[in-house]
Amino acid sequence: MNNWTGNNPFLGMNNPFLQANIDATMGDITRNYNNVVKPQTESAMVNSGSFGNSGLMAMQGEQQRQLAQTMGDVSSRMRMQDYGQQQQMYQWDQGFNRGLFNDAFDQNQQQFNNAMGLMGTADQFNQRDITNATTMQDAPLRYQTAFTNLANTTGGQGNASTSSATAPGNPLMGAMGGWGLGGQFGRMFG
Repeated sequence: MNNWTGNNPFLGMNNPFLQANIDATMGDITRNYNNVVKPQTESAMVNSGSFGNSGLMAMQGEQQRQLAQTMGDVSSRMRMQDYGQQQQMYQWDQGFNRGLFNDAFDQNQQQFNNAMGLMGTADQFNQRDITNATTMQDAPLRYQTAFTNLANTTGGQGNASTSSATAPGNPLMGAMGGWGLGGQFGRMFG
């Protein structure tokens, strides 16, 4: 049995069912000859009253030649028909296998594309995670920088230097600040 047949019992050079069909057909043809044709010829010989009649014997020989030719023709036609069917089955088998291969390839390609899409989505999530983690990691530094800038701006009037020069102040504002501060102390300790 050929390997490419996929263990198909009908496919291959030694189809076991073909010979059984040929034998059955040959049996039918032989039975028809023995039960119909031969008895008619022998009956004609008996009715003519002349056994050994060369004309009837020639006719009987021709019938036997036709029987052998018919059996050979039928066997050959059945074998050629089987051969043609084997070729068709082989072509179908090859097409089917090609179809399976193409389907599997297309499915694998689709799965690959799906995986690539998922990897792209995962990469986007990873990038967001990195951005969020960096933002959380840098938040205390940003708060400290903002506080330092605010403190420098407030304390140094926008000047980051720490010089000890005294600027003349407004006595009225100083008195109001002192009065407010004193009021606060009075409430706390009073």
